[in-house]
Amino acid sequence: MRARRLSDRLNRLAERITVALLVAMVAVILLQVLTRYLLQRPLSWSEEVGRYLFIWLIFLGSSVCLKREGHVAVTLLLSWLPEGARRGVLIGGRWLVGAFLVILAVEGLRMLPVVAPQRSPAVQLSMAWVYAAVPFSALLMLLHLLAVPLPPPPPGNPREAPSEHGPLPPR
Repeated sequence: MRARRLSDRLNRLAERITVALLVAMVAVILLQVLTRYLLQRPLSWSEEVGRYLFIWLIFLGSSVCLKREGHVAVTLLLSWLPEGARRGVLIGGRWLVGAFLVILAVEGLRMLPVVAPQRSPAVQLSMAWVYAAVPFSALLMLLHLLAVPLPPPPPGNPREAPSEHGPLPPR
């Protein structure tokens, strides 16, 4: 239960940070457009900062989406399987996602010392700060994956699957 509580707290923090990143990114890009097209004096750093904010927004947003089980899933074929097979496919899929996240975190951490000496052209930020979004978010997603219980499999008959419009009529 402690892992789930930690996952919930970190997710709430990630949600707040993603909102702040989105607001900051929109402000920076708006500033870029205004200075470029209205003042004819573009800022040298705005495009770069907007890009780095977007990278962090994408990776942190992915962890929030994973926690909410909001990623796209095609369950039509899954619903045709017997219940035991459906559960097995869901567990296998979770293992594959977990393995991918471990690889992403390990390789992302291995990249940090390689890119740390590189500096971004406009703001002279160490590229390790930009690349850190990958392992940080992968570890956060892995925590969410391990802390959240497996959802129930979808119903067996696609014609009986829950829908906002009710069950499908018989053929």
